[in-house]
Formats: sequence, structure tokens, C-alpha cells
Amino acid sequence: MIRLRLLSIFLVITFGINLSYAQFGKNKVQYKSFKWDFIQSTHFDIYFYQGGEEIAEFTAVAAESAYTSISKTFNYKIAKRIPIVIYNSHNDFQQTNISLSYLSEGIGGFTEIFKNRVVMPYDGSYEGFRHVLHHELVHAVVNDLFYGGNAQSLVTGAYTNLPLWWNEGLAEYESLDWDTQTDMYVRDAVISNYLPPVTFLNGFMAYRGGQSVWKFVAEKYGKEKISEIIAKTKLNRSVNGGFKSAIGLDLEKLDKQWSKNLKKIYWPEVSNRLAPDDFAKKITDHEKEGGHYNLAPSFSPNGDKISLMTSRNDYADIYLISAVDGKVIKKLVSGNRTESLEELKWLSPGMDWSPDGKQIVFASKSGDTDALQFVNVKNGDIREKAFKELKLDAVSTSKWSNDGDEIVFVGNKSGASDIYLYNLKTDELENLTDDFYSDAEPTFSPDGKMIVFVSDRNEKPLGDKLVTGQKMLKHNIYQKDLYLYNRETKQLKRLTNSKWAENHPVFSPDGKFLAFTSDMNGISNIFLLNLEKENSSPYPITNVLTGCYQIDWSNDGTKIAFTSLYEGGWDIFLLSNPTEIKPDSIKLEDTHYLKLEKSKLIAKQEKEAKKDTSKTVTAAKEEKKDSEVSGKDFRNYVFAQGYENDTDKPNEGIYRVPVALADSLTKDPEGEYKVNRYRLKFTPDYTGGAFGYDTFNGLQGLVSFNFSDIMGDHNFGMDIGFFVSLQNSDYRFTYAYLPRRIDWIAQAYHFADFYGYNILTIEDGNLRNEEAIVRFRQIGVNIFGSYPISKFRRVDFGIDIRNQRRELISNLDGVIASEVDESLIKRNTTSAIPNVSYVRDSTLPGYTGPVDGWRYSLDYTGSPKFLGEKLDFHTFTFDTRHYFRLTKWNSLAFRLSGGRSFGDNKQHFFLGGIRYWFNYDFANNETGGVVDELFSQEEEFFPYFVPNIRGADYYQGVGDKFFVINTEFRHILIERFNLGFPPISFPPVFGAFFIDTGSAWYGDFNLNRRTTREGELGGLPVGTKVFDDLIFTYGLSSSIPLGFLFFKIDVAWLYDGHRTHKPRWLFSLGSIGGEF
Repeated sequence: MIRLRLLSIFLVITFGINLSYAQFGKNKVQYKSFKWDFIQSTHFDIYFYQGGEEIAEFTAVAAESAYTSISKTFNYKIAKRIPIVIYNSHNDFQQTNISLSYLSEGIGGFTEIFKNRVVMPYDGSYEGFRHVLHHELVHAVVNDLFYGGNAQSLVTGAYTNLPLWWNEGLAEYESLDWDTQTDMYVRDAVISNYLPPVTFLNGFMAYRGGQSVWKFVAEKYGKEKISEIIAKTKLNRSVNGGFKSAIGLDLEKLDKQWSKNLKKIYWPEVSNRLAPDDFAKKITDHEKEGGHYNLAPSFSPNGDKISLMTSRNDYADIYLISAVDGKVIKKLVSGNRTESLEELKWLSPGMDWSPDGKQIVFASKSGDTDALQFVNVKNGDIREKAFKELKLDAVSTSKWSNDGDEIVFVGNKSGASDIYLYNLKTDELENLTDDFYSDAEPTFSPDGKMIVFVSDRNEKPLGDKLVTGQKMLKHNIYQKDLYLYNRETKQLKRLTNSKWAENHPVFSPDGKFLAFTSDMNGISNIFLLNLEKENSSPYPITNVLTGCYQIDWSNDGTKIAFTSLYEGGWDIFLLSNPTEIKPDSIKLEDTHYLKLEKSKLIAKQEKEAKKDTSKTVTAAKEEKKDSEVSGKDFRNYVFAQGYENDTDKPNEGIYRVPVALADSLTKDPEGEYKVNRYRLKFTPDYTGGAFGYDTFNGLQGLVSFNFSDIMGDHNFGMDIGFFVSLQNSDYRFTYAYLPRRIDWIAQAYHFADFYGYNILTIEDGNLRNEEAIVRFRQIGVNIFGSYPISKFRRVDFGIDIRNQRRELISNLDGVIASEVDESLIKRNTTSAIPNVSYVRDSTLPGYTGPVDGWRYSLDYTGSPKFLGEKLDFHTFTFDTRHYFRLTKWNSLAFRLSGGRSFGDNKQHFFLGGIRYWFNYDFANNETGGVVDELFSQEEEFFPYFVPNIRGADYYQGVGDKFFVINTEFRHILIERFNLGFPPISFPPVFGAFFIDTGSAWYGDFNLNRRTTREGELGGLPVGTKVFDDLIFTYGLSSSIPLGFLFFKIDVAWLYDGHRTHKPRWLFSLGSIGGEF
């Protein structure tokens, strides 16, 4: 018999029999059932659900305004309408099925390629929402321009590789032009000498650095050159060619001019500003301690300790450090590992101590909602308070009153970001602002009678409900000022009235001063406002090079803690004796960016003044210097003006399909958007195929179709591999139902395979061997369900009902002589195979696999005797893995897995080898394996392949019981690999030292045996003591990134209990994230 020895491996990959080896990963949980509606603007369909109509109306107007700007910059009109899906909060956004990946707090939105959908949450700030919307619409227009608004061209070959810096930088430049945040990041990168060349702009710097590149091009060559660069890039299918054709510079020359220009701008800044450690004491060090973020400092009541949020372990953790020297006292909270601490609010991380110093309050994502967490400083116990009865969409920035009875925090609900007051004694919650303006960063006065906060309300009163939805755009959402709320009178007092970004207010302990940050000179500095003097003006107490944020004042009044970006990371600094710094002692000079913008504005006003004879040029200059210039918001100098004068008329001939809709179709007679009920409609994500014909094999082909609805809740796929006839072809139909807590997937399939078989036949009374072709067909349906308990835990279950049949398709000259052959060749079995698994995963992902945390699974697979031929097997397996991060690039990984199968037709575990192994081999008698043994059909059809024994062959061990132990020390081989020409940067290359051991056996486990044949195991003499059931290997591994895959090179040595065999080289493919 010639066995197709890869058959069992194929079956495992195809049907996923051993789920415990392939189904780790964190979960996306649908806590809510969304009832969708949509409105239509001229070019966009905006989808929303209950509580989101106001946000949708804002989106419609903001999207059209953004599109006007994008269309003008790109000189392009979209060919298809763009869907925009809006979620009321980030918690709801994480439940979307449009992307099946987990969407962490830092993801503010995304644009997917299949249907060119823009998907984003409202985060409590209309200004921030508008920026992200404009940014994502740039991606949507780029997708429409380059790829036709779908993924088809990516597969069919009409594809231009747009690097991250090109794509994200363009989106940031078009949506922001320039802003003080980007100015800060680029300034620090240039001065600290870590800004990479253009072609090496990756990660976060792809956004900020790419934005800087596009700004440089627009200022040097004119903004109209952007559209030409885009057009030439598409024409040449090359970014380098696009720049060279449009501006005469390739990327290497562009980089030289760009970097030279940045040095001219930022190097002079060093002479007239101070690094944060020049005037304040640095008490954290991101370079030594690891991570990039040390945020949200908060003094303990007696001032000897500081709590902070840090990423030094690559999680969001809360640490206690000494307020004297910054030494770590202890890690108080381990975030991102449990359901109640799923996320710790990196983007709004305010926390505070109780007045008695026994507790710290902070906000976190906890399952389906946000909650306040109260941690006991002494023992680390955590008590949670969620506000589910009010259905708040988000909670952040909590502060404690000095009497210890109340907490003030920010809560978001249905597009409104308000200030809430929670009474710890009565358990009552009060909404203090209750309107649609963006309110943030509240804190109590020392006597508890006042609450100061940040808002964009301008002069609007508390509780104003008139400015909502599309009307919100007529309100100035960019101006944020400080407001003082009097709890006794319930009146509001505006403390500042400028166009600068005022943030992070905090009272001095005696209540005489208010400290806050402002970027009035283009950099966020700390200011003081004397509350005892009427009409006093704020004055700066810092003149920092980068920026000061998230400030806190010690109770003795002698120190202000703040966080600042410096040398590529965020650290905590302490400023001593802030009230001793006198007004006017620090003079702030405008940044280069701010000077340039002011000069542009003055020039514009001079030009306008010449048209107005009632004003002189001098008067215009002075007026604009004193009012317009000081009041201009240079942080977001982008919002498209003149949308009402847009010349883009509906349904003009420029559109290949009707894209633009007239107002009469989108709005009612009162000018309100018409609300339409969302109806399920399938549209293609991808369709493709290829067919061929030859005289020997006949017709062959591949076809693939994938359809889904707009929300991604319903997915239908069809894959066909046609070979001559339907009986010889492979085809699979899949439907996924995803809108509820339990995800359901149903499949119907037919797979056919062929192998040769030597058969003993009788012809004219003579025995002879004939070679026959046997067709192996599998026809079945399976239903799979997954119930996510939380992000980290789930239960998977399903059943596969399968008919397996062997069919002789050769014409034999004789009659089959053996009943065994007859039964094996012509066999028909129907089986029902249920499976249930419990999975937990709280690991921290890395390039080649997890680098920290642990994961495990418990799995049962069986075949009850109730259908067709009676199979009887019950298989139990487990798999547990633990990872320890040692340094940034080094980690330890351990794995223990095992299993056992019971029953009359128990499964067989095939041990040895690795997945996707190119130069594979099978065990034989010389290598101690089992080969060429005849298994029954059930054993052949239901294998359990156990990988990850490097250096061992496939089938090195076979049994109904198994265990595997893997140990790895993972390290980096090459941190960065850059080519000078062509200018290509490669990701890191990783290595590992590994030890693999395991066994698969029947009956009792035998550690050792004696060789019984001369020359066994490569020449050992008879009677040599060697391992019997145990397999032991060790070696070295390297992983070379290739896009979404890794090319893996392993060299392994097999130790047989007597000696070490010669090294074996193994070549395979692995996925990002790794198998182990």
C-alpha cells in the first residue's frame, strides 16, 4: 500500500481537529445588540444606533466639510459613496464586527479596504472627533483613488505600495495641517537626534514625521503639488517615482532637504528654552526603566509618594514611587490582564488619592462598561463602582474631594461629555453640566465648594440643549477654556477666554492659585492664576522646550509634578516652589510655527483691509495682533471653510455612478436629516477566480466569493477548487453570524483527494499486484459557536457531522483477492464529532510570539455512537504556556501540553515535526519512528497532529497518550537592518535557543529500551540503551519577517539517550505572533 502520509496533516489544517493548538487569542465581545439607522449627506451614508443621532448629524456636516478640503487638495472626486459607521463610545466601538481584531484604547478609528468603510467612536470631544473623521476620510479617498474603494485591486495586481509615512502622514497633514502636538514631537525628535530618514519613518513617527514631510513639500513647492505627487505615484505605481516626477526629487534627495530644513527650524529653539530637567527634577527615566510612558502623577496626602501610570512592562500599570528620588516602592495595579482592569484609560488617565492616603481612585474599562476603581494602597485590593443604571458610555479623570465624601469625574453619554459628582456615602450620582458641550478634567477646590474644569462651551450656560448635532459645527468647538463651578449657587464663572489650549487645572493647597497648562506660545507650559486678585492675568512659570502636561500640586505647596516628553519618552518631573516664581520673570517666545502662522494671518488681514476703506492698514495690523492673532486657534488650523460655496454639484457627469445626492433626497423640508432604517444587504468583499483546461486533466479552476453586510455581522463565503467534475472537486460554503454574544459559524463542505494503492487481485486464477487510484471524499457540515466570557476567557463548542468514503476509481484487470483490501478501499462512514474548549489568554503579543503573560486551554473532542457506523472515541487535551519578559528584546517561554484518547476507536497522536515545514521527512525504522503500518479508516481520518518537536520527523512518535514540553530563550539577532541603496528598512530578526521534549505512546510509558537490530538509529550496536518513548531535541532558531509571515530557520540536534545526532536544518513558515 502506498499511503499518502501527508493526509493526516492536511486534515488537521483543513478541519482543525486539534483546536487546542490553534485557537488562542483574545476575544471580541458583543455585549450589546445594536439597532442601526442611517442618514445620508451629499457624499456619505452615516450609520448610527440608539443615542447616536446627534453625533451622526454632526458627522454628516463635518464629513462634507472635510471632503471639500480633501477633494481640493487631491484634485479628485470620489467615484463611490463612502459609508461611515459611528459608535457612541470606544467601548461600543470595540464590539464592531467590521474589524475582527481587538481595538485598543489608542485606536481612534479605522478605514477598511473591502467596502471602504470609515469606522470610529465618539470619544467625548467634538474637536477630537472631527480630526479623526477628517483623517480617516483621507484614507477613504486614497482608497477610492488608488484601488477603486475595494480590496479587489489588491488581489488582481492594480496595487501601489503606499508606505505608512506616506499614507498616515498625508492624512495627518490634510486633517491638521500642523499643530502644537506634532510640533512638539518633531522638535524633540530633531533636537534629541532620533528622527529617522523619510523611508525609515515607522510606528508613531510615521504619523508625525510623515505629516512633517508633507508640510515641507507643500510649503516649498506649493500645496497644489500634493495632487500632482498623488497622481504621479498612481501612474508610476511607485512613491519614489511619484515624488521624482512631480518635484524632481527622489526620496533620498527629499530626505536631505527635509531634514536640513527641520534643523534650521528647531536647533535655534535650544538657545531660548529649557529642557525639562534644566528647571525640574526628573524622577523617572524611560530609557533605563523601559517603556515610553510615565503619566498622570499624583501626590500622596503627606507628599512622600507619587502614584503614576507607566508602560515600563509594556502593560498599563500603576506604580508607587518615592517623591524624593523616584525609587519604586511597589507596583500597585497590574492593568490589561483581568476583566475589571481591561484598560486603564491611557488617553485620559487622571487618578487621585483619598485624603487619608489609604486608597487611590482611577477609571478603567471593566467588561461592557467603564467603572471607577478604588485600590487599597496597603494590600492592593480593588473595589469597583460601575454606573450601569445610568448607562454611561465612558468614565474618565476622577478626583477626590478633601473631605473624602465625593468623587468628581467625566462621564460620556449619547454624544455628551459631562461632569458628574458621585457621593460615596449616599451612593448618589449627579450630572453637573448636562449638555452637549465637551467638558473635561474636573477637580475640587481645597474647601470643596468649587469645581474647576475645561470646556468648549464659550459663554453657553449649564444645561444648554439648543446646540446639538449639525448645529454643533456652528459652535466654536476648538476653543477650550477654564470654568469655575460654584456648588452652592450652581453658577458658572469663566476663568480664561483665549484661543489657546488650556488644560490640566489644579488648585494650590491654600486655594489662592490655580495652576494649569497653556500653549499660548506654541508649547504647553505651566501657568499660574492668582484667584485672590480680581482681573488678574495668568503668567508662565516654565519655559520648556517640549511641553508640560498632567500636573499635580503637593499638599505642602512646595512642588508641582508634571509629565513631559523628552528624548523620545514621557517622564515625571518635579518643579519646586512654584509660587515663588514671580509674574513677568519668565518671557515666552513664540515658536517658529506660531510666528509663521501669525505672519500669514496678518498678511491676509492687510489684504482684506485694503479692500475696506473704513480701515487703515495700520489699524488692521493692530486689531489683528491684539485680537485675531491672539485669538486664533493654531492647534487645529484645518477645518475646511467655504463648504457652502462648494461647486461640486449632485450627479454631474464626472461620477461613474450616482455619488452625490441632492439635499431634497437627504433632508426633510425643515432641513433635518431623514432617518432611514438599516436593512440587511449583502455586497461583495472579494470575488475572484481562474480556470484552465488541458487534454490530460480536463477542466480545472479556482473560484472564491466573499459577501457581507455593512456592519460585518453576517458573512458568507464560497470557495471552489474545480477539478474535472464535482465529485473530484473541493468546495466549501461558510456563513458567519456575529451580531450577538455568541458567534456562530456554519460550514458545508466537500473535499476530494487521491492516492495510489497496491492491490492484490486474481485474474485467471493467478495472483498479481495492481496499482489502483482511490478517491478519498469527505462530505459534511459543521456548526461552531464561541461564547466570549470576557476579553480574556471564552468557551468554544461545535459539532462536525462528516461522511468519509473511499472509492475505487481505477478499472482493475482482476478481482480483489483480499477482504482487508476490499474493506479499506470501499468504505463509507458517517460520524458526528462534537468539541468543546475552555480558553484563557492574557498574554502580551510580540513579533514572533507572546513575550509576557500566560494562556491555557482545556479541550474535549469525541464521537458518540449514534450515526452510521459506530465510532467510539473521547479525547481530552490541555495546553498551558507561560511567558516571562526579561528585557525589551529578551524573554523566556514555557509550554506544557498533553492529552489522552479513550474508546474503541481512540484517536492516535502523531508526534514530531513542525508546522508548514518545507524540507519535511517522515520517521522510519532507522530513526525510531512508526511508518508504513496500516491504520484503519477511522485512525486515518481522525488523526491528531502534535507539532513543535523540532529535529524530530513527522510520526516520530505515535500513541493514544502524549505530552510535549517546550522551553525557549528568545532574543534578538538583528535589531535593525537598513540598506543604503535601495533605501529599504527591514524589521528585527529574532533568534531563540530551544529545548523540545515529548512522547506519544500506548500502554505504559517506557523511558528506555535496548536496540535490537544491528545499525539501528544510524549505526548503534545491538543492546545499546536508548530512549524508547521519549523524544528529546535542542537547537537554535531564527525568524526572518516577510510581511505577515516569518521565514523560520531552525537547526536542531536529536539526543536519543545515548548520543547526539548530526544537526538538522529545518525551513518553515510562521505567522506574525507565532505558534508558540
